[in-house]
Amino acid sequence: MKLQKKTAFKCGCFKTKDISIYLILPILLISVFLTDNVFGQEVEFKESLKNASDHSLNGEYRQAIAIYEEILKNHPNNNSALKMKGLALSNLNEHVSALKQFHQALRINPND
Repeated sequence: MKLQKKTAFKCGCFKTKDISIYLILPILLISVFLTDNVFGQEVEFKESLKNASDHSLNGEYRQAIAIYEEILKNHPNNNSALKMKGLALSNLNEHVSALKQFHQALRINPND
């Protein structure tokens, strides 16, 4: 039995005997793009939570609530945003609305 000699592909700056690099490279590039996009959204999300928290600490509850509502549009099951919005509503003596936020947070995570 005679073994066949594998021929190398030449493509730009590298040689390969295996075409798998041509399949892996696009997948890696796509995953890097998606990771950067998700990471950017995560940073923006955390900044929004901090911004809303800062408004609450300064007694600016209406501004905080507006930010929490924006966060909850994109992350409706975020317990932190639900509870913090509930606290801000409670500080404005809107206790019924505050209780709704706390109940929703408990439905999502009963052990929290």
